[in-house]
Amino acid sequence: MEKLAHSAAYCGREQTYENHTEGVTKLIKDMLKDIQPYVPKVLYTRLERVLLAGEFHDVGKLDKEDQQVLRENKRKTALPIPHQIAGAKYLYEEYRDIYAAALVFGHHTPGLPDLNGDTKELFCYYPQNCTMKKEELINHIEAHLQEYLEIHRQIRGEIGLNVQREVPTAMEMRIMLSCLVDADWSDTAGETKEDIFPRWEERQASLDRYIKEKEAECAEDLSNEERNRRRHEMYYACREKTDIDNSLLNGDAAVGTGKTTAFLAHLLRGAKMQRLRHIFIILPYTNILEQVEKVLDEAVVLPGESAENVIAVLHHRAEYSSAELKMLADTWNPPIILTTAVQFFETLASNKPGRLRKLHQLPGSGIFLDEFHASVPVTCIPIVWQWLTELSNVWGCKIILSSGTMIRFWDNINIKKVYKGSRASCYNIQKPEELLPFSLRKSLEEQEKNRIYLGISKEEFAENHFNELDSLLEFVLSKRGPRILMMDTRKASALAAYRLKMKGHKVYHLSNVFKPEDSARILKDVEKKLKDGNKDPLKENWTLVCTTYASMGLNLSFRNGFCRTFSCTVFLQLAGRINRNGEYDNAGLWAFTLNDAKVPENKGLKLSREVWTEMIQEGIDGDPLKSFSPSQLATYAFREECKRSFGTASKQSELLSAERSFQFEELAQKFKIIPEEQEIMAITDLEILKNTMTGNKKEVRDLLQKKSVSIYKSLADEMQLAAVEEFPELRYLPPEKYDSELLGYLKGWVTENLE
Repeated sequence: MEKLAHSAAYCGREQTYENHTEGVTKLIKDMLKDIQPYVPKVLYTRLERVLLAGEFHDVGKLDKEDQQVLRENKRKTALPIPHQIAGAKYLYEEYRDIYAAALVFGHHTPGLPDLNGDTKELFCYYPQNCTMKKEELINHIEAHLQEYLEIHRQIRGEIGLNVQREVPTAMEMRIMLSCLVDADWSDTAGETKEDIFPRWEERQASLDRYIKEKEAECAEDLSNEERNRRRHEMYYACREKTDIDNSLLNGDAAVGTGKTTAFLAHLLRGAKMQRLRHIFIILPYTNILEQVEKVLDEAVVLPGESAENVIAVLHHRAEYSSAELKMLADTWNPPIILTTAVQFFETLASNKPGRLRKLHQLPGSGIFLDEFHASVPVTCIPIVWQWLTELSNVWGCKIILSSGTMIRFWDNINIKKVYKGSRASCYNIQKPEELLPFSLRKSLEEQEKNRIYLGISKEEFAENHFNELDSLLEFVLSKRGPRILMMDTRKASALAAYRLKMKGHKVYHLSNVFKPEDSARILKDVEKKLKDGNKDPLKENWTLVCTTYASMGLNLSFRNGFCRTFSCTVFLQLAGRINRNGEYDNAGLWAFTLNDAKVPENKGLKLSREVWTEMIQEGIDGDPLKSFSPSQLATYAFREECKRSFGTASKQSELLSAERSFQFEELAQKFKIIPEEQEIMAITDLEILKNTMTGNKKEVRDLLQKKSVSIYKSLADEMQLAAVEEFPELRYLPPEKYDSELLGYLKGWVTENLE
């Protein structure tokens, strides 16, 4: 009787152990072949140890108890004997390869372990549903291990595999696990490897046509002739002159200069010349994904192509462990991937198989980290710098760091000191080279100075202090529209939007309280409203209330703006949404403080609030803030926050040390782009889950992306959102608790707190 790897109840069809093991090892070889052109030979040789892990990853399933469950075809839960333990113990004890053993152990829960401490306990995972005691389980596996191996040899024969002795890096371990997990899951689901044709040269030509069309539209507006000329200069400098051989670049450019399309042109040129596999565009907020997706749809999706096959747009951080949902986990297969900094960097830090599945697609890619200043907290910058260096130096990646308010962390003495520690000193960090010529950067900077009035003088700041939300709103409404009001929490933003509506004013609201499809619709309405207002001044009297969700990356232009005082860089980024194209007279942006107990303040921004407040009140070395460029202001604020952050250097060193010493679980737990609590997915339509196993996986995955909200777990508990039956990782958000127009999932909270 043939041994099984999966039952039909688990993956839709019965799969033999022989076929699955052969399928997994073949897929791993294909993945390694794709990576090989971009990495040094010595690194590629180290990667081949994943073939050893692939060969023995399921050997534990040959246990009689596991085979009995597989034969019964009732499997919906874990097997009685955790199958990853046997293969890990064999590779560790027989081959003395702790790294290959960790790959086998980590291809299921709990993921890559910390490789330190008592090696006897290292690969001893004990699931909660196990009927044996822990000691009994380990004794059982040890007693039957040779039996499993003999059956494996009978099925597979003697497999000649190279034994690796060189120590890999932590990133190599994650990429090897990615290959194993993707091969395992793909073969289980019956998926075959897709051939991806990036067509970079054609996309470059398509982008050129898109830019020419936009320039022709703008040519009619003579009032913006100088700005349009400089945008043209920016684009063609990146299209034809910038150095594509430099692998880590600083793209410091003023807001509104068209840097997204310009830097994309640089990457497309490099992708064509160096045959890159993918282009990643990484952004801090989901709303920017939607706007950039729209640009890409028009600019680089070719005739006859389906946009979803060319561009993957990934919103949520949620990952899945259940069999049905993990088949829907995000992949990085298409030529262009749009995702958030949270998902991207927490993938690099992860030890979990679900999150790491896609990582093997990253080598040999172009990476555009837009609005980088808002993408990484100070505690994470050193380890992120290390990853970017490794990706650019040895994994064949071409990386651009971009921002209109770039923090030059590579020149910061406090950041440099972190690398002088005993464990961190071995890292070879790389300083980014300048992407744009100095003359062009200065020209763009000079243009920026005269665009808007900044209400950040000491005197004005003292006047703009409010003790009640309604007083603040009176001040906001005293200025001519269209207006944008930025708050520092989702709840504060929702409260302000609700109060404006109750007062009879036209208001829109944008924050992370909406489903992506609703955010996209609201953003489209705002864009149309702005366009209509330019034609008819009577249509200007309205306000957009938002969180930092709308502070950067969006091609929106308001006459006046108002920003709660909580961050220098956020204020400067919001300035990029004011008079963006020079279409308004007397445009301005004001900083304000609000001490209303009903309007929540973001406690996590205490330090940046303190620094920004002092900068406004005291200037920099006695000089007023208006005499400094945005990048200089952002870098100064960053330096002050670093100096005052108690324990920051220690936390930075801990992350670097964890990476160096293969503390995978520790690093994954400590590395947080958003140091807030866990977010989970809540859906308003249960119908989309009905075909998770039998339907088109990509269609179901896209529906989950568009028709769900990402909500803090504590708030979901407070709202008493029930777990979805059979999918406890998801919550159900009843339609009556969700407002798709103004308040999103905070509908109930807002009405309870203001009525």
